[in-house]
Amino acid sequence: MRSRTGVAIAVMAALGLMPAAQAAGSAAPGTVATAGDPAPKSAGDFYKRAKAYAKAGQGDLATADLDRAIALDPAMGAAYYDRSALHFRKGDVDRAIADYTQTIKLLPDFPPAYRERGSALIAKREFKRAVADFDAAIKLKADYADAFDERGYAYRMLKDFDRAIADYSRALEINPKMTVTLMRRCWVRAVANRELDLALADCDAALKANAKDKEGYESRCFVHLRKGDTAKALKDCETALAMDGKMPKSLFLRGVLKQRGGDRKGGETDIAAAKVLDPQIAVKFADYGVSG
Repeated sequence: MRSRTGVAIAVMAALGLMPAAQAAGSAAPGTVATAGDPAPKSAGDFYKRAKAYAKAGQGDLATADLDRAIALDPAMGAAYYDRSALHFRKGDVDRAIADYTQTIKLLPDFPPAYRERGSALIAKREFKRAVADFDAAIKLKADYADAFDERGYAYRMLKDFDRAIADYSRALEINPKMTVTLMRRCWVRAVANRELDLALADCDAALKANAKDKEGYESRCFVHLRKGDTAKALKDCETALAMDGKMPKSLFLRGVLKQRGGDRKGGETDIAAAKVLDPQIAVKFADYGVSG
């Protein structure tokens, strides 16, 4: 049976939190079954086969083997961690949170468990609890760009725009290649109706890196609307909707833009379509000071 420390090292190495050579030198000794072995016996055997199943996209088989691994070794934190991710991918958020919580009990110094539980809490719209988990992850790993990015999103949903912008900025300082974070910072600046030139620069940079980012065009549409540039805003919303015609925010924004341009009927049609996709869309934008 692998020690708890050995399991933690193996998981950290797999996630790039520890160099492979260091992990190899530190891991507990012993062999485990390969994916082709017909009859795994130990917790490690089942865990190794579960990893192979998961890599092959066979989530249910992977989960079943992780169940067996945990039954044989209830202290195997890595098995709980991997199983939580499988639950989350299937949309079983409560089970995912339960397994992340058990992972944290067994591996309290493992930052990804806190970050990913925070992500699951965001899915349940429990933003304050999510922030606490991202705080814990960042405390353990001060350069954890993903944790800053996701905490920024949680702060945005809590309408703490200053902290959201600060967290997005810190994530980008750590990893300037996080173009999705650029788009998110652009959006939150537009929502807050501040630093619009910086917001525009964020969206421009995000779209330069990925010209197929439909949400980037949507965010830039909102920035242009805030700046009063109707033509540019309409062009960006049209581009976003050409990529995906079922984007409620883009539909709503285009509806508002059409109404401001004198096309009241066309605007009402877009806004009605947006409300079908998201019945709360008008309420959300009214909170931003934008109405159709």
